[in-house]
Amino acid sequence: MEKLLLAAIILVIFTINANAAPPPMIIIYSEEELFEMREMVNASDKELEGFLFRSGYFWGGMTRREHVITFLELLDSLPIPYIEGTRFNQIVYYPSDDDTYIVFSTNIGETHTLRYNFVSRNNLGELLFKHNGINVYSSLNSDNSKLNEHGAISFIMEIDRMLIRTGYNRGDNRDITTFNAQERYRDLIVTSFVESPWVIKPEPFTTADALEILRAVAGLASLTDAEAARLGISGEPTTADAIRILRIVAGLA
Repeated sequence: MEKLLLAAIILVIFTINANAAPPPMIIIYSEEELFEMREMVNASDKELEGFLFRSGYFWGGMTRREHVITFLELLDSLPIPYIEGTRFNQIVYYPSDDDTYIVFSTNIGETHTLRYNFVSRNNLGELLFKHNGINVYSSLNSDNSKLNEHGAISFIMEIDRMLIRTGYNRGDNRDITTFNAQERYRDLIVTSFVESPWVIKPEPFTTADALEILRAVAGLASLTDAEAARLGISGEPTTADAIRILRIVAGLA
């Protein structure tokens, strides 16, 4: 009898914990993490398994190579209404229902959140304006003068008939009600993670870079820390560094 009672108690505790547990999710905090995930698609099974455990993605429901590939395909298929000057902040993905949040931020504490999930057209409010193929609507749960339940002003953007719920948040939200959607979104463009215009692309190497390295080797010039970092030089520059740059310029490396 005692064993049956103990088993019943354990079952109840397990059920409560299972029901209370949050849904599995994948969180990506940087472009570097996303790049590593892309690299792991072609890694060995052992390397991939280690990556999934090390990153915590395994516990978020991403347990096989097919899961990684499917997620990246989904991510790359999403149209991104991008505001110039914002930077990628993070991705939160719930595998159970393909609910995807993509967050961009600015240096002054502004946060722009894009949520990709089923949005009924019944949720559309007033059409505020159109720009670059994007329709921007007010959301029925926000009259654009009050904050929604997440402490942000909410809009819905339509791109090629896909509805994207967006939220704007600014620090402590002081004076957030003065937010002018048309003014803030006037430079919106439609892009994707394939293009990633928010990533600062390094300038391509040139023969002039190799010559500058040789001048530094000869003591006729010096490289700044920023120049050395861009050229991939640690320590004192050498002729081997110049040759490496020339091979890159020639397409041999």
